[in-house]
Amino acid sequence: MSEERPSAGRWKWTGLAAACLAVAGVWYALSWRIPPTVVAWRGDYDAAVAEGRQRGMPVLIDFWADWCGPCRAMERTVFSRPEVAASIERLAVPLRVDLSVERRTEGGTLLARRFEVSALPTFVVIDAWGQVVARRSEAMSAERFVAFLERAVAQADGVGRSLERRN
Repeated sequence: MSEERPSAGRWKWTGLAAACLAVAGVWYALSWRIPPTVVAWRGDYDAAVAEGRQRGMPVLIDFWADWCGPCRAMERTVFSRPEVAASIERLAVPLRVDLSVERRTEGGTLLARRFEVSALPTFVVIDAWGQVVARRSEAMSAERFVAFLERAVAQADGVGRSLERRN
């Protein structure tokens, strides 16, 4: 009885395939790596709204999840930039609602329903009274995101001034 041995060529192709898979795996893992955010996200809705009222600022709500590719891309390319974080802190109180399966809370789910979130990422800007002044459900470049936030804050200021005049 003789044992059949694989040919040297077959071993070569198996090794090459294994190496390609290893490189692809490392590339995939690195492409999904998220640098630490530099935005000081708040995690409590009521506290963020109270802070917004106290500081006279709107609240920026970021609905996101770790399984959402566009959310992760925004984290990597937008929210990891110090100049974007500085703009956010200057313009609004940042609140993040994590809808990841393992970290989703009942409060987060209720907020998602309240603000009619049907896609991720969704960004909602509310005024000091909790009224929606702007929303966007898409990934954006840093420049487009800051422009969206600046327009939303200007709109929130206009709504606030008209409410003050009525009272």
